[in-house]
Amino acid sequence: MKIIVSTNFSESRAKAFFRFHLAKKSKSKYVYLGIGLFLAIFGIVVMFAFHKDIAGMIIFIAGVAVFIVRPIQINSIVNKIIARETISGGKYIITIEDDFITYDFEGNVRRYAWKDIEYVFETDDCLYIYTNPNMAIIVPKFAIDGTKRKELIEFFKANVTYKKYRFKQKAEE
Repeated sequence: MKIIVSTNFSESRAKAFFRFHLAKKSKSKYVYLGIGLFLAIFGIVVMFAFHKDIAGMIIFIAGVAVFIVRPIQINSIVNKIIARETISGGKYIITIEDDFITYDFEGNVRRYAWKDIEYVFETDDCLYIYTNPNMAIIVPKFAIDGTKRKELIEFFKANVTYKKYRFKQKAEE
């Protein structure tokens, strides 16, 4: 198998990756989930078991607010990262072969053996090939024709840790 993908690095693709990484992959989501659930349940207990309606409602609302604030916080973090980094819009070429993957971004070539790939995550729009826990090669799905994409996904399932997520971003290109 040899699949060559040629595309450019866009700001919208970078934002989609960071949103995915923070919302789905980051372990901090469990902290927010735990805090939100604890506060909501504790607020209900205070309202009904101790008959402290106002205090219980305030605690319950604080728990719900944790769930509302998380997506806002993710967008804020992503916007800060994008503002801090320079997105060149440069072209990159990914060559996927049976033994390794090669990533060529404007002449900066890196080669990774499949045994060194942490995992591959598929979303509705992209494949994220994680080369370390916080960095991934982004392969937009539109850049690979349907039969090659199916072959590639079967290859990932057989050779690396692979998981599919439902995670739709704004359409690009």
